[in-house]
Amino acid sequence: MLLFGCAAPASTDKAWDCHTHSVCGEAGSHVLYGWAKDAPAMHLPPGVGFRVGQGTGTQVLVLQVHYTHMRPPGDASGVRLRLTDAALPFSAGMMMYASYFQIPPRAPSHHVPVRCCYSGFEPARGFAYRVHTHALGRSVFMDRLEGAADAHTRLVEHSPQLPQGFTPIGDLAFWPGDRLEATCDFNSSTREEATMAGSTHHHEMCNLYMMMWSELPVFMTCSGAGVHGDEPSINPSGAGGLPAEAHGAPEHAAAWAPPAMGQVAGVARGHNGSVWAFHRAERVWGPGSFDVDDRFTEEQPISEAVMVELDQDTGEVVQSWGADYFYMPHMVTVDNAGYVWTTDVGLHTACKFSPAGERVLCLGVPLEPGHDERHLCKPTQVAVANNGNVFVADGYCNARVVEYTPEGTYLGEFSLPAEAGGPMIVPHSVVLEECERALFVADREGAHVHRFSLINRAIEGTWDLTEHGLPYALAVGPYGALLALTWQRNAGGGVNLVRLDRQRPGPAGVVWVMPLPGVEAPHDLAVVAAPVRLAGKERPVAVLVAETRAAGSRLHKFILLPQGESLPPLGAGEQPPPAREAWQGVLAARAADAAALAAEEVATGTTRSAVEALRAAGVDLGVAQDAAALGADAAAAAAGAGAAGALHSAGTAVPDDGHAGGHEGHVAPAGAGGHLAHSGGGAGGGARGADGRDRVRLGAGRALLLGAPLLAAATLVALGLWRLAGPNPPAYEALRAKAHASPTRLP
Repeated sequence: MLLFGCAAPASTDKAWDCHTHSVCGEAGSHVLYGWAKDAPAMHLPPGVGFRVGQGTGTQVLVLQVHYTHMRPPGDASGVRLRLTDAALPFSAGMMMYASYFQIPPRAPSHHVPVRCCYSGFEPARGFAYRVHTHALGRSVFMDRLEGAADAHTRLVEHSPQLPQGFTPIGDLAFWPGDRLEATCDFNSSTREEATMAGSTHHHEMCNLYMMMWSELPVFMTCSGAGVHGDEPSINPSGAGGLPAEAHGAPEHAAAWAPPAMGQVAGVARGHNGSVWAFHRAERVWGPGSFDVDDRFTEEQPISEAVMVELDQDTGEVVQSWGADYFYMPHMVTVDNAGYVWTTDVGLHTACKFSPAGERVLCLGVPLEPGHDERHLCKPTQVAVANNGNVFVADGYCNARVVEYTPEGTYLGEFSLPAEAGGPMIVPHSVVLEECERALFVADREGAHVHRFSLINRAIEGTWDLTEHGLPYALAVGPYGALLALTWQRNAGGGVNLVRLDRQRPGPAGVVWVMPLPGVEAPHDLAVVAAPVRLAGKERPVAVLVAETRAAGSRLHKFILLPQGESLPPLGAGEQPPPAREAWQGVLAARAADAAALAAEEVATGTTRSAVEALRAAGVDLGVAQDAAALGADAAAAAAGAGAAGALHSAGTAVPDDGHAGGHEGHVAPAGAGGHLAHSGGGAGGGARGADGRDRVRLGAGRALLLGAPLLAAATLVALGLWRLAGPNPPAYEALRAKAHASPTRLP
């Protein structure tokens, strides 16, 4: 069974024979869940769900059921759906890999790779995955590709001949720009003719579904042939994306109240619900701040703590540091590991700090401007690649971007050749888009944004933003959207957020221009998720804009809404919850669950996968002759599986995912916005329509919970999970052998 979220169904019937056609009638459909006979249940992490209903991309839910034979009369296969009123702080999403291929005959091992790049703007955490092939599949696995040589690091692997449900895993971090490859290994030794990709049992399929959670959802379909550069299929204006036509609504002052600061030169999205602001306290950059040799004229550093960590939703101060070190703060960047990178135009350095403010590394020579491999001159911003390489925009007096190793060794530099209009005047902002293998540089005083290749440092294209203002800052948003903060400094002072098509340099590459009212002297830009109180529909994107006014600088927040929508008012006395509370609660729950699983592994001698299957499935180990070998603790955990989380639902068993018979779609309309989440349970009844299908309408501001079906054959359910690495203990292997020998198991 596959559950799809659709904008509209392909048929108006409640149930229809869909054959191999799409079940959705419009673009933007997503696979939300998949299950096949004998597979175990799964649970979404706490605080995570799929947003569905009014104001979201999922207006209708369609359940597609694949039968080995034609659908039997009176069949009532399905899943049960439940709603929650909670505004869940995190969204579930999916990376789906599929491929079109041909398998040669008599090949004991034939690999079909499918490769694409994770294009979210924030890290996503994979928590469960599902694989699917037909009879020839031996194994399906996912690798992360690293370095110029595409070194493979195995992330997950599963046998498609085991029950095909979602396999839970510990949070597996995917970073923007991660290159990921799913591969199906087929054995066609018994075939005398080539086997083609297709939907029937005589054909083959190659699928891997990775379910992830993040603040904003990510839905990607990857179907390339394994060549780098294959573009995933996405809807850039769909769930988790930017509106096709947007306006910026200033956040309510009662909801966003950061402290008073000096000139706010830098702002960056941090980790786990925080943002970082880098300000100048009482110091102001004026005409006499530097001498003719670009040396800073102030002799003492700023005495105040100018690096401030704030709550992402409320602006409350989490911590501050940096007193008596910085001279003229400029911009701030947070890397994948949480380290905070700063540029200081007075010190002429770019430095790396721990989140607590401990200095780890500095590039450049303090207080000495220069133009060589050791020196920097008024550097402006840092970007850090997934491999740790550091890119420094250098800056007000050097027209280059310098690349270093993670340890600070000079590697080379990016500069604009004369034939492309070079040199740059002030490379003021720099961002990476590693899916494109591109470096983007905002030449502020040149009014241009340049795209360079990360492979050979060559210029690949330019956007002229003179019409819209000088580009002060760049940021990468959802699905790799490139955003520029511009200021018409010499033509009326208008401030804009400009969305650029990163693949189309030139005039045609400007997607939209959005005014930002109330901003004066803009300097930096950060993209974050909108506050969780706005998560009743699709959670919007927000941008933070830092100002460097001589007095009264602010850190502005704008919510990016579709044209025609307005920001809901705050209720009387309403105090929005801090974002960090939601993060701390979910991370603590995940840590506690991991600790419990680890303790059970030690107590029982079994694998994590087996124990998690036992807990999720509610297995009575007494049905297995060798149950005692797994230990009393595992049996107790399995007996109490129904207590694992507060959100539970049930479903009925369905025939095996054989594809030789019929394919049917069943539809349930979605109401006003809410969440959809998965949860496990046993077989159950519930309200059904006349055709035996579960019917659920989504109420206003609610969330939908999906229950994975379970079979009475508990042993088979329990063994649907496969250990990621290393041998399985004898007790587990004995149970698995019994499952394979069971006459109730389908081939």
